[in-house]
Amino acid sequence: MQEETCYHDTYCSHYRLRPDRSGLTIVFARAGLNVRIWDADPAVIAAAPAALHAACKEVGQDPLVLSHVTVAADMATALDGAEWVQESGPERLNIKRQIYADLDRLAAPETILASSSSAIVASQFGADLPGRGRILVAHPVNPPHVIPVVELCPSPDTALVVMDRPRP
Repeated sequence: MQEETCYHDTYCSHYRLRPDRSGLTIVFARAGLNVRIWDADPAVIAAAPAALHAACKEVGQDPLVLSHVTVAADMATALDGAEWVQESGPERLNIKRQIYADLDRLAAPETILASSSSAIVASQFGADLPGRGRILVAHPVNPPHVIPVVELCPSPDTALVVMDRPRP
């Protein structure tokens, strides 16, 4: 969901749809971005459309904005063509390290990899990865579909160009 210019042909991927993070998908879609969502848990994916629709209605957002959202069959499909990945997985370092190893391996080299983490800094889960220069924490204020503000926290390895890229 980030790129040189983030408009209609831009894809972002929202990985690991914790229930308290579904608002980010709405924020991305409301910005006109095409969003692919995926989670390792099929039950989370099955519940996602209804949860997103309910979140839209709760704040008076037209659910038609969700026409920009599609469900990906697997992580590789979710990442295909994505310019920004927003990971919202569990706040456990061992899990984040595995997630970022997979993201770093599967995502295109220019794809920015952002974590919604509120407790783990990017250097802890990205330091040993070849693509560590594209990893940062992008922690939203909650609920993000009501307060669309995100705190960007680079690691010492995050490339300056990553921080300078435009955002929706």
